[in-house]
Parts: sequence; C-alpha cells; structure tokens
Amino acid sequence: MSDYLINLGKNKATQMPLKALGVSIPVELKRAQKPWSEKELEGKTVYIGGTGSLSSIVSQIVEQTGAKMTKSTGEESRVNALVFDATGITSIDGLKPLYQFFHDNIRFIRSCGRLVVIGKEAPEQEDTIAQVVYQGLEAFTKSLAKEVGRKGATAQLITLSNSLLTNEAQLSARLKPTLTFLLSDRPAFVSGQVFRLSDNVIAVNEPKLAQPLAGKVALVTGAARGIGRATAEKLAAEGATVAVLDRPEDEVESQKVADAIGGKVFSLDIGKEDAPEKLVAWLKEQFGGVDIVVHNAGITRDKTIGKMPEHFWDLLISVNLTAVVRVTEALLKDGLRDGGRIVCLSSISGIAGNFGQTNYTMAKGGVIGLVKHLAPETATRGITANAIAPGLIETRMTAAMPFFTREAARRLSNLGQGGLPVDIAEMVTFLSTPGAGGITGQVIRVCGGSLVGA
Repeated sequence: MSDYLINLGKNKATQMPLKALGVSIPVELKRAQKPWSEKELEGKTVYIGGTGSLSSIVSQIVEQTGAKMTKSTGEESRVNALVFDATGITSIDGLKPLYQFFHDNIRFIRSCGRLVVIGKEAPEQEDTIAQVVYQGLEAFTKSLAKEVGRKGATAQLITLSNSLLTNEAQLSARLKPTLTFLLSDRPAFVSGQVFRLSDNVIAVNEPKLAQPLAGKVALVTGAARGIGRATAEKLAAEGATVAVLDRPEDEVESQKVADAIGGKVFSLDIGKEDAPEKLVAWLKEQFGGVDIVVHNAGITRDKTIGKMPEHFWDLLISVNLTAVVRVTEALLKDGLRDGGRIVCLSSISGIAGNFGQTNYTMAKGGVIGLVKHLAPETATRGITANAIAPGLIETRMTAAMPFFTREAARRLSNLGQGGLPVDIAEMVTFLSTPGAGGITGQVIRVCGGSLVGA
C-alpha cells in the first residue's frame, strides 16, 4: 500500500503512513489477473433472492460460470455476491422484500464482494407505480454502493426492457455476459452504475465468454501509454488484433506496445484534417476493416475561461471532440463492420463540469451526446456505441498532484481510493465483446462511485 504514504522530504523521515495521521487505509481491491474464461466466477459463492421470475435463469447463469449457490448466509457462510431479482415488484408494498433481503444478508458479504439488483425498465408511458419502482431502485442501489464501499464491495443495477423479458432466449444471451462481468473481479472500480439491457441491437444468440474477441480487429487511439496501453493489452488478451494508434512523436512507445501484444502501429496526428481519410485507408489495407473502435486519445489545456488563450480551446476541441466525430463518421461509412463496437472515453467532468476545464468538459460532454445519437442509428447494423466516464485514475499526472488534493479526490469515491488504468481497460473490453450487445447509447462511470458527477 505504498501509494498511501506521505513523502516528507530529504531532511525528515522519508515517509509517513496515512494511518499515523488517523486516516483509514482503503481496502486493496481484487482485480482479475487472467483473461476471461467460461468459468469466470469459479470459487465464488452467490446468494440469490427476489420476487421476480428470473431465479431459474440467474441460478443457471451463476452455475454455468462456475460459482457456488448457497441457500443461506451467516457468520459461517459468508458470500461473495448477493443478487436480488426485483422484476416482480409492482407496488410500493412490494418493495419490502428488497429491504428484508439486504437487511438480513448484507453483513455477510465478503471483502470486495458484489451486490446486484435486477429490475424492469419503465418507459415514460408506463404507469405511476412502474416509474416509482424504476427510479427508486436506481437510488436504492446507489445508496447500497456507498454503504458497502468501505469493504471494497460494489453494487450495481441491471434493468431489462419489457421486450427482452418476453424473449427468454435473448434474455439469457444478454443477461449472462453482463451479470457475469458484474459479479467478477473485473469491475473493481465500477460502483453504483445502471446497466440497461435491451434487444434493440441485433446480437449473437450465445456469445462466448472465453476469448470473446478472437478474430476481431480493434483500433485504440492514444495507445502508447496509460489507459490506452492498458486497453490495447486487455483487448489483445481476449483475442483481438489491435491497431495501436498514437502521435508520430510517440512511435517508439507505440511500437513497444504493438510488439508486446502482436499488434500493428499507425502513427497519426488524429486532429489533422486528412486524418480520417488516411486512417480508413490504412485499416482497409492492413485488415480489410475494423470491428472495434476505441476513442481514447485526448489532451488537456486547462485555464479558466477568462484566461484561456484561443489556441488552447481550438487545439483541445480539435483532438478531443472534432476528431472523434469525424473519424467515427468516416468509419461508419466505410470500414467499421456490422456487429461492431464504438467505445468513447468521456469523463465524470463531462457530466458534472470542472473548474478551469470548460474546453475539456465541453469535449467530453459532446462525446456523450455523440454515442446517444449514434446508438439508435447503428442498431440495425448490430453496432453499439457507448461512453465511459473515468473518475480519478492513478497515473503519472495524479502522482504529481499535491498530496492532500490527491487524497481528497481519492476519498470522494465509495471505495476511498483512485482507480487504475486497467479498470478502464476492463470496461472498454467488456463493452467491446459480442456479449455486450444489449448495452448501447449509455454512459458508464468508472469512478468508484465518486460524488462528482453522481
């Protein structure tokens, strides 16, 4: 836990643990160390409850992926996960079993455990009670996430569209990958999120869990280091051939990444006017097209709006927003294959705003607008479009922050710490798989349940 030591300088004791200041040390999060497998949940114990009709499907999913089912919890029978089926709740009184289930069992969840609530979507035309339950479940789950965060545990809500609930074959195909992902060690820094599943996008009936990206080609921009590098490595580990794109001045680092994962490098300034045309031509020449597009490249040019020089605004918007839109449009016209995936890196500041970052937040908010607009347009081709909004991720930039500023930012999350580049990479990889076909037009925050943008 060396990240939680204070450097006191050369003339004093070199370091002082946070504990000496009376500051609690957050739980070390469990993270997956291997690629996905068909037995992803092996070694985990799951307790299922609820008032809906999904218990048999959920039980089947849990057992198929290697977890052990238990019929009770207690001091001698602690569990790794609690799953509650809330799809049968049709009245305010019907909420009581939700309370009872978590009241009785939450104390028996293990460190870094998982809590998942499964509810039913309530479109605006649904009746009053349906809306009450739908919105209430989201708030309830976010509160659960805050209560269990100190144990390194997370809580998520999955909602199912009405049409999906009436199609058992598609329901299982959409629910299995998402539920498995959320119960695994992969979403270690994802907490208090809603995963809305529908059958709007044509999808694979029985998607594989192991090597789900075998035979796929993935493009990752800004892949030379940090989050981009971690993402390229994860995609390759799941079977994808990765096109590593970064600036010409980073070609040496890009080549190191490509060599390590068996990928190919394309050095390109993504903000240039002719960049989309050059990229499309290269992808078609090298691979015949692309299946996964990850827009990770980005820069910062921070100043308050009154002090921001015009070139700060122009450069950042060009790289972080205009390039994303133009490259996506070009690939949708020629290059991105049917069944493809578009994943854009936004930011929690693109949701909540941030001091001195009007240009950055404008761009990251614009990216959110892009995926929401694209989702219905690309659904008929089986293409999904989603955004990920990272919170505080431990990188070289955060390491250079003043200690107390950095520590305060860490403590804003339910988990009391920052995330790692691999946490973003895990979410990008999941959204890139055929199994994530039920998720589109959404913004998933990978922020540990941060109060910012909540």
